[in-house]
Amino acid sequence: MTISATGVVPVGADIVDVPSGNVEIPPLANQENTKHITLMIKDETHLTYRYDGEDASAVEWDFRTRNAIFADILSQAGYNQPNADEVEESLDVMYGVMYGPKAMRLKGQTKFLRVIEAKPSTE
Repeated sequence: MTISATGVVPVGADIVDVPSGNVEIPPLANQENTKHITLMIKDETHLTYRYDGEDASAVEWDFRTRNAIFADILSQAGYNQPNADEVEESLDVMYGVMYGPKAMRLKGQTKFLRVIEAKPSTE
């Protein structure tokens, strides 16, 4: 699974109070039945998502429910039984980008995922 996440942090800030951003998860190259997933995260409790440009769906999630919801989103997109550790680490990586440079996971700081690039952007 490849994850591309973006978040915006104000100039001069190392971390934000309310994370927001977009996440793109392209289909798996070796599985034709997987779909492109777009996540639009407004804050820690509001998520809008869609598959392959279909109509968007909105859901409320929090730290207690987001792992199960994200695993379900992956399953609905054709990912076979997402591993719970990979789901949790994926969310940590996504939110790390949205929280800012001090929260980002860098190369060597993940157990189940491989970080290819971590590049913060500012407003």
